[in-house]
Amino acid sequence: MVEVDFLTMMGQRDGYLDIDGVCHKRLHEPDTKPRPSIPERAEILSDTLGFGQHQLAEMEADRKRNNFNGVEFVRDKAVPEFIQVKIDSQKEWKKYVAHRGLHDRNGRNGGGGAVGVAQMEASKRLVARIKTGAELCPRIKRKKTKLS
Repeated sequence: MVEVDFLTMMGQRDGYLDIDGVCHKRLHEPDTKPRPSIPERAEILSDTLGFGQHQLAEMEADRKRNNFNGVEFVRDKAVPEFIQVKIDSQKEWKKYVAHRGLHDRNGRNGGGGAVGVAQMEASKRLVARIKTGAELCPRIKRKKTKLS
């Protein structure tokens, strides 16, 4: 059994990985390590959740009706006719984003993950090898099948 880093694992194909000419089967261990928590931010100021001033009364009524006490609407200093949304905690952010029917995939707000430059480059190389039909683990014999 060998443990490999993410970049090495990106070279796997069909659950097999070639390391120094030896093919290894990928095993998944249960995740027993505690995941680090994302630090709680004091507040989040969002343009994405913002809206025009003509919607302020409607959005304020919705905010009160749904008890979003940690949400505040503030006028944008640079564009006064635009209203930004200020939220006081990560927990309230997640609730409000879901209420608005949106999905936060921004790692900065804890809604998703960030991928580094090296990981993206490794992914591009792997996709290029797969597209060209390059054998990722030549020692593994694969059965050719016809699709019906």
